[in-house]
Amino acid sequence: MPDYHGQPEIPEFYVVLYRHTPVKPGTEAQLQQARDAHIANQHRHYEEGRLVMGGPFMEGGGGMALFKAQDLAEVEAWVAADPAVAAGLYEVEIYRYRVMLSAWEL
Repeated sequence: MPDYHGQPEIPEFYVVLYRHTPVKPGTEAQLQQARDAHIANQHRHYEEGRLVMGGPFMEGGGGMALFKAQDLAEVEAWVAADPAVAAGLYEVEIYRYRVMLSAWEL
């Protein structure tokens, strides 16, 4: 990636939007297990330096995560391995994102 206004190379960031899928009757317990595993998975990504920030939306369900990665394929693999995505709890959209301003060192 080229530099931006003389700054060092900017890392690649990706926004992942998680949207709840309709809950099928009788699957609530399985979905809660998948949600718990999703949260543990996100914590692991954070601890390993891949997840910059993430969390649920306060309205409307679902949530978002901001990942730092080498490329889109890497993020797609992480998302596909997410227990809640694999269980069908979430549909996802992934967008490449350029941080222009930030209060945090990324």
